[in-house]
Amino acid sequence: WFLHNIPSCFNSISSAIALGNRLLNKHFFHHVTYDHPFLNEYLFYRFLEDEETIALNTGTISSCQPPEAADVSKELRRVVMEIYEEHLNKDGTEVDYDGIKHSERWKEYKVLTTQLQRVDVDEMKRESKIAFFINIYNTLVIHATVESGAPGNMWQRARFFNKNSYRIGGYIYSLNDIENGVLRGNRRGAGATTGKPFGKGDPRVYVSLEKCEPRIHFGLVCGARSCPVIRIYSEENLEEGLDGAAEEFFGREENLRVEVEGGKKEVGLSSIMKWYHVDFGATDDEMLGWIGKYVKGEKKSMLEKLVAVGGYKIVYHKYDWDLNSKKKS
Repeated sequence: WFLHNIPSCFNSISSAIALGNRLLNKHFFHHVTYDHPFLNEYLFYRFLEDEETIALNTGTISSCQPPEAADVSKELRRVVMEIYEEHLNKDGTEVDYDGIKHSERWKEYKVLTTQLQRVDVDEMKRESKIAFFINIYNTLVIHATVESGAPGNMWQRARFFNKNSYRIGGYIYSLNDIENGVLRGNRRGAGATTGKPFGKGDPRVYVSLEKCEPRIHFGLVCGARSCPVIRIYSEENLEEGLDGAAEEFFGREENLRVEVEGGKKEVGLSSIMKWYHVDFGATDDEMLGWIGKYVKGEKKSMLEKLVAVGGYKIVYHKYDWDLNSKKKS
């Protein structure tokens, strides 16, 4: 095609193929099943704009050099911070979805998300990648809720997290893909009946963290009332931010309750700890030991004592899936 339509730009088939692969690597187009590089063979390729998708950030793509992931991330953080300041309550536990939907900043945010389609996330450093995908996950939840409403039952929730997605770096990432495929190091999701999110040969596997980062569970906000507090993360504040998120989470009685009086030895935990137990330790002792790093004062002492003497019981609190919408005053 290159040689036929713009022959003056090329002196050989190999130079045309080299250009094709550069364009492919910049996510202008892909092989239809992502199985091949650009070759001078009878293969089919599709431009990104022509792909059928339900991703929420499709739209006009810049025809010039793809923007740097760090630049897009920084600009998105700026806009999202302004949205959060205006439409979240003071402690970050409630969201004014209706107010967001009708705000000018939200229109700006949606335009910015189209730039995610061709950013290069493969080479991002670990800290940048974690901050980037946590922020994207949280705003994608808001985007999906604003556009189509909150899920009302278990089956609707499964569809919500599997179908709502953004195209990032040329590929589709659902909410479950971001959480389980990227941030948990490509581990099977809670309640999933199939294997890893990214199978063998899936190009998104190269974006996955090499090792699961357990603290992401206290940064990801799925839109439920039992979720952690919404925060914004950056490469610079990631460690401090995730530590603070874990400490805040376990400081709430509904997420960690320790009882040792009157012969009772019981620990009450958020259901998050049951669903993702493997991320915090292979045994209950290991999990409670991990939690202890983010607990202070008397509660920390009681927790350490329970682990030392054993014989305790863990009770998982019921998760409140009601939408974390801002209450009408």
